[in-house]
Amino acid sequence: AVDLDVSIEPSTEAAAAASGGDSSSTSSASLDAQASELNQIAASLDNLKEDDSMAAAAGGTVVVTELTASAEPDTSEVEEAVSEEDVEAPVVVDVLTVADAVSSAEASGEAPCTVILGVSVSVGGTQRVVYISEELESGSMTESPCDEVNSGYENNITLKCSAGTLSADTSACAPRSCSSAIEVTVGSMTGNILLQSVLLSGVSSKMQCSSVHPAYSGSFTLLCTLGSLDADTSGCMPGCLTTDSINLTVAGYEQPWSPSKDMASGTSQLASCSSVNAGYTGNIDIGCFFSVLTQDPSGCTAKPCVAGMQVSLTLDGSTQSVDIPDKITSGLTGSVDCAAINTGFTGSIVLSCLLGQVTKYDTSSCLRKCTTLDDLDVSLGGETASVSPSADMTSGTTEYNRACSELNIGFEGTYTLTCNDGVLSAALSCTEKGCDTQTDPVTVEVGDSSGDVSADETMDSGGTIDTLCSNVNSKYTGLVTLSCYRGALSKSISTCSVEPCETWIPIIGTVYGVSGLAYPTETIQSGSSGVGRCGDVNIEYSGDLGLLCDEGVGQVTDTSECLLTCSTYGSSSDVTVDGGSYTVRPADRIDHGAKGLQECSAVVYGYSGNIALSCDNGTLSVDLVDCVPDPCEPTLVGNATVGGVEGTTSPVVTIESNSTGPADCNQANQDYTGNMTIYCYAAALTVVSTDTCMLSCPTSSVVAFDFDGESHEVSPVSPIVHAATETNDCESVSSRFVGTYTLGCQDGVLSVQAHCEMRPCDTTTLGYLALENQSQVETYPPEDLLHGESYLEQCSQVYDIYLGDANITCDGGVLVPDYSGCRRGCLVSEGVSLGVGPSPPLVYPGNLILHKQSLTQDCSPLGTQFSGSVDLFCKNGSLSIDGSGCSVACITTTPAEVALVGHTVDIYPTSMIQHGADQDVDCEPQAVGYQGTITLSCDMGFPNASASACVPLPCSQGSSVNITAAGSTSSLTSESVSLMAHDDTYNVNCSGVDPFLSGQVVVSCAYGALVADSTQCGLVCQRGSSVTLGFGYPHRYVVTLSERLLHEAESDRRCYDLHTDLSGRLTLKCDNGILSYYHTCEAPCPSDARVPDGVEPNETGTEREVLPCATTTRTSTTNTSTTTTTSTTTSTTTSTSTTTSTTTSTSTTTSTTNTTSTTTTSSATTTTSST
Repeated sequence: AVDLDVSIEPSTEAAAAASGGDSSSTSSASLDAQASELNQIAASLDNLKEDDSMAAAAGGTVVVTELTASAEPDTSEVEEAVSEEDVEAPVVVDVLTVADAVSSAEASGEAPCTVILGVSVSVGGTQRVVYISEELESGSMTESPCDEVNSGYENNITLKCSAGTLSADTSACAPRSCSSAIEVTVGSMTGNILLQSVLLSGVSSKMQCSSVHPAYSGSFTLLCTLGSLDADTSGCMPGCLTTDSINLTVAGYEQPWSPSKDMASGTSQLASCSSVNAGYTGNIDIGCFFSVLTQDPSGCTAKPCVAGMQVSLTLDGSTQSVDIPDKITSGLTGSVDCAAINTGFTGSIVLSCLLGQVTKYDTSSCLRKCTTLDDLDVSLGGETASVSPSADMTSGTTEYNRACSELNIGFEGTYTLTCNDGVLSAALSCTEKGCDTQTDPVTVEVGDSSGDVSADETMDSGGTIDTLCSNVNSKYTGLVTLSCYRGALSKSISTCSVEPCETWIPIIGTVYGVSGLAYPTETIQSGSSGVGRCGDVNIEYSGDLGLLCDEGVGQVTDTSECLLTCSTYGSSSDVTVDGGSYTVRPADRIDHGAKGLQECSAVVYGYSGNIALSCDNGTLSVDLVDCVPDPCEPTLVGNATVGGVEGTTSPVVTIESNSTGPADCNQANQDYTGNMTIYCYAAALTVVSTDTCMLSCPTSSVVAFDFDGESHEVSPVSPIVHAATETNDCESVSSRFVGTYTLGCQDGVLSVQAHCEMRPCDTTTLGYLALENQSQVETYPPEDLLHGESYLEQCSQVYDIYLGDANITCDGGVLVPDYSGCRRGCLVSEGVSLGVGPSPPLVYPGNLILHKQSLTQDCSPLGTQFSGSVDLFCKNGSLSIDGSGCSVACITTTPAEVALVGHTVDIYPTSMIQHGADQDVDCEPQAVGYQGTITLSCDMGFPNASASACVPLPCSQGSSVNITAAGSTSSLTSESVSLMAHDDTYNVNCSGVDPFLSGQVVVSCAYGALVADSTQCGLVCQRGSSVTLGFGYPHRYVVTLSERLLHEAESDRRCYDLHTDLSGRLTLKCDNGILSYYHTCEAPCPSDARVPDGVEPNETGTEREVLPCATTTRTSTTNTSTTTTTSTTTSTTTSTSTTTSTTTSTSTTTSTTNTTSTTTTSSATTTTSST
């Protein structure tokens, strides 16, 4: 017997198969696969208990003593997270085999799976062992229906044999769906319901109950469960049938009612209110709810009395039929005008409406009018008058502003008439007339005179006014009293009498040569005498003045009692005061024989008391002197010098005369305090000593103290006197300080004692945080802070684009933020250049990028030429970009520069070229004169051109070119050349352009076009052209061409032919029609050879040359013929030809010889002069 202890580990192949290739996966799917595999093995081992075929093959028996297998997991309940149970040690299975032959039993990886082997399979929570129907080779598969394990499932289970081990795959098993019809009963009806589509197991579908029974509302639910379809009709609500009825009630009237058709629950129908109660209109809302009919008569309203309905009304015996002007709601009232029934009334008749009928009316609001025929007796001031309205009045109206004078002429004001239901009443606002300056005057008699007197002001009736008797008779005095009654004046009282001389009436008189006005001391009756004061007429005199009164006119009769007075300005006397002599004058005028006083202080300063005086007819005398020296009062001011400053001072207390005392130093000099010593005599001050005056410390004084590493200067808030102190808050030095400092002053020297500390910050200290342009954010310390302590605030609280913390430090009570720890993000409005392409655009983030974060975004929004993506990276507000992932296509506006046979051309793409792609572009029309193609390749928006296939165009047969030479133009066509390659050339005679030309025109092919070069063409020097040789003075020689000389051709001849004395050669040359020469002619020099006086050799215009006496080659350009051509194109041509041919330019020719010089200029004439 062999004991086997078999431990089977979960296979990594199962884990890999379930996880997509990860053999080490511990996901729930991998663990489920491993557990399922172990369960299959356990099921196979379990079969060994019942089946001995394996033991028989080994020649023995197998006994399984212990078999433990993990339970098949419910995959629908397993979450993706791996639990501890999932990773526990694998299940250990012990297998006891029988027979010693087991060790010799055949073991092979190709072992098949026999029909005795089964595998435990779970489908939808149902577990069963599935067997194969026939032996299965290792590596092959077969299928078994899912419904053999669970009838509610469909499809097949895949069984696979691996080295004698059977495994099962149930992943294809799915709950059975529903597709057949079902009968559903709703109420009394049953219907066959067909599914509109296949319903998966566990899925429900709702359908309307009315599809089975139209009287039902709501919906029923069809639920598919493993292929079985069930209906739930609990949601169907019964309706109401046409056989159901309800009694409708409207205002006490009832009427039975049934639906006109079946009603679903929750629906309603309408019934007319008038069908139940004829006095009502509207509809009754009848609803159905679960087969119960309900009514809502709130829509029924009583019928109104409609506008236009006729009603017959009677008012004060008058009956009329009128139309109701407006609709009247039943139960309410309306109205019609009373005047519509009886024109003698106003107001409204009230109509009552009930259920569409006017049931009653009320005329109590109709009021009778008052006409102009009605009258009213009104009494005023004892008189009665009858008044009537000026026009008809409706009841309740009033006629205003009727004059009271209509009722009584002695009254003024207004009254009103009011009509009330045909009855007139009056309200008076009348007053008795007063009198004024326009009132008729009254005649008054005074003495023997009379006159009309009027009121000079306004007065009320019953009032009085006084006027002077003198207004009627100037010799009388007194008053006349006038009375006013209802606008009329009358005289009531008179107190007139002959006028006396009153004390206020002046009398003209003269006293000792001075005229003036005298006033009686009391009233003097007419014809009597009295007295006045002499001083009233002449102030220098006093005494009584005799007066006489005659009918109010006074006169001076006696001045004998008038004597001189002592005046303040004209009278004086000598007086001695305290040993000194002075002059005294009276304080006031003293009458003759009277006494007076003068104060001592008025005579001499510093003394008080009085001096008694008397006057005798203008002479002043001193009766008594009572003067004593004054003390020095605190109000007295004297001069004093303190600290070198002149000022004034006053005694601190009263100082008796001839004594010393203290005076205020500060009064003399505000920079000093204390008291000085002064001497007083007769109210005069003398400074004795200022040694006790001490210097103060003014507000301009400065003293410094050191605190917080700095020196702080302070000054007094107000001046500090000597030996005093002033205590101030340290906060006045700096808001960052707390505590106090004390200033002291010693004789002008300022000192300080400081007790300052740095201000702390408490939890109420307010600080502000601000980043960029964001609004300030308030911050408070989380706890009390000493100076120098700090706390942190997140930068994002200030501006959400920042990360990190701001460090806030308490600095003398002020919260000072440090933002160095804040790291800025990058906003969507902040762009960075893409850095690739011809015109790199700015790339803006699609959203905020925080510090040290990146963002990948599509670059196609940058433009149609961009594709791919870019990576944006933000570092403390600085945006950087990696644009390597963004491809830039080449657009049609970006050219590539290509070199074509010595010059460059810009070639544009015909359409957009993607990065890395190529495009073939025809050489033409962009490269004029070329054929073939140019290949453009795009490299990040920059097109590169390859022009190897672009070659210049040839010139085809029949191409033509215009040839211009010497002002003549001719067209040339290349008929003899079938195809002429670029840069190929051939020659054409210039005479083909103009018969007067010679040389060769070079015709070449340039980029498909013929180009003519006529620079070798020149005018021919014609036969007969001549040149004059001036050497051998005074002889001249003319040489004439006997035949044409081509351009740039030469003609050689002997000098001997010119003159037998000459030797050498003469050469003529033609240059564009101009004949020139050079020679080697020489002649013997005669002994008398010379240049005439005044003639210089080669002088301009002389065309003379002295022939040398030695053999010398001389070259000369003819001067015998010069042609200047002026044309409208401002071109100039020179010709020596005697024959001028007409060309496209009009020429003027000037020829000069030794005998003739002619110049003609014309725009249309050619003149040639030659010799």
